[in-house]
Amino acid sequence: MQVKSYHRNLRELHSSADPAQFEGEDAWVKIERIDGLTVTAPKGAGVFDGQGKSPGQRTTALKLANAIPFLMFNFLTNSTINGITSLNSKLFHMAILGGKQLRIHNITVSAPENSVNTDGIHIGRSDGVNITDSHIGTGDDVFPLAGIPNEEPVQGVTVKGCTIKNTDNGVRTPSKVKLSDIRFQNVRGTSSSKEAVKVVCSSGVPCEKIQLIDIDLIYIGKDGLLSLPVKM
Repeated sequence: MQVKSYHRNLRELHSSADPAQFEGEDAWVKIERIDGLTVTAPKGAGVFDGQGKSPGQRTTALKLANAIPFLMFNFLTNSTINGITSLNSKLFHMAILGGKQLRIHNITVSAPENSVNTDGIHIGRSDGVNITDSHIGTGDDVFPLAGIPNEEPVQGVTVKGCTIKNTDNGVRTPSKVKLSDIRFQNVRGTSSSKEAVKVVCSSGVPCEKIQLIDIDLIYIGKDGLLSLPVKM
């Protein structure tokens, strides 16, 4: 399916507060297999409210739905997602599968900092995903890459000009995924842990061409302000 120059202005959508309504489903909102899609929202609109703020709702959702994503974008090509907000997802906020030349700009992802399993943007089997000028605050991983056994590679992911806050991990890959041609550059911010950057490479699938350039993270915890060293 190909759609060219397609535009839709979004308002505010609320999912059911009852996790049982999603039993057997693989997403709340799913958009897939489109070439040239533009999803855009003006300021103050485009809010997808998952109504999953309470821990009980998220626990029930995890049992019933096997960690379904709130918003799923599958096999989008030459497309743009701009200005939307994912608020209080019961589980994963967004999942991108099979994306090619996909631009995600000026989005907001928000969940309580103690909310487990509320990953920000899960990316798999994709090439050329660019995430820019966005604000992401979750209680779990912000950008988990792949994570499924025998998963195909994730390539060409760029995160630029984004604010990440109140998360367990900024970027996470599972231990058996090969890391190569990755660059973290011009990173500024604070950390509640003294281990702000951790790159773990296994002997079975060693890392290649990993660059950490101009990293400046400050620890803000019970020991006061400390400048954190970057280690690999």
